[in-house]
Amino acid sequence: MLKLEKISYKADDRLLVENISLQAKAGKTTVLLGPSGSGKSTLLKVIAGIAKQESGRILYHKKDISNLKTAARSIGYVSQNPSLLPFLKIWQNISLAIRANKKTQEAKARKLLLENDLLEYADAYPQQLSIGQQQQISIIRAIAAEAKILLFDEPYANLDLKNKDKLLNQTIELCKKNSAIKILVTHNPYEAMIAADYIYVMNQGLIMSQGTTKELYDYPDNEFIAKLFGLANILEQDQARKIIGKNAQNTGKDCAISEDIKYVIRPHNIVISAATQSSKHKAIIENKKFYYGKNLYYLTSLNKQLKLQVISNEDFNVGDECAYKILSYSCY
Repeated sequence: MLKLEKISYKADDRLLVENISLQAKAGKTTVLLGPSGSGKSTLLKVIAGIAKQESGRILYHKKDISNLKTAARSIGYVSQNPSLLPFLKIWQNISLAIRANKKTQEAKARKLLLENDLLEYADAYPQQLSIGQQQQISIIRAIAAEAKILLFDEPYANLDLKNKDKLLNQTIELCKKNSAIKILVTHNPYEAMIAADYIYVMNQGLIMSQGTTKELYDYPDNEFIAKLFGLANILEQDQARKIIGKNAQNTGKDCAISEDIKYVIRPHNIVISAATQSSKHKAIIENKKFYYGKNLYYLTSLNKQLKLQVISNEDFNVGDECAYKILSYSCY
């Protein structure tokens, strides 16, 4: 296990990372998620030994490695841009990470390329490959080094959506076969949700929240987290109590009566249907958009005092009246 204890980092008298404590388990993928400038890449550099913390400790299996040089930390590091040597062939770039004689290095490098459907590029040079392929080679090389800690600093940031998804899935499969501690930095919640066993959400140098994907999505503990992981209806208590029925499921903590409490209702947890005279809750369709194979509706209810987003397969037109029902919610 890798454990960070109260890590802070300062640059130009500005605190970029403040009092961060976290842990990452072997064989699991831990994700640092947050917007640009949140301190996540800086924290990764501190773990790698590229940047020196102002205070705090880094423990690897209870051993303090805070003052060790990068080479002594058994780190595999993949940055945003491919870092292949242009004058070496692909197999030679990978072989640099393999501790063995030259013949064994080449054999292992070619085997890794074969396992990842890249053997045809073994004798090519980096500049002959696409950026996505080069980044895939960088990831394979990092894993080939058999490092105890693998750090990925937004490795998909410069790829288009198609190649990003492909490389993300390939990386996940590679990581499943590897028992190292893996930490991925990203600003993309989609990447985090797919790749992570556990997520730390950072903002302005602090950890805002932490948990599994399901925990953070189903019961966020503040508005920043709720909206970070997808569309969310954030309701005041008085509004929520008017539209949430007794059969709706509370997926989070108890919603105690308090002026400060907020209700989170995900758009897919609202069911809409044709309105009838007996419908308890009615709304008007104010807008409609296509959303990943479904319809995203914008509703107004309670005399236009309440606005809701709903994702549904039902087909309504703008201006139609519909009935709606809340299936589940959470509070913070």
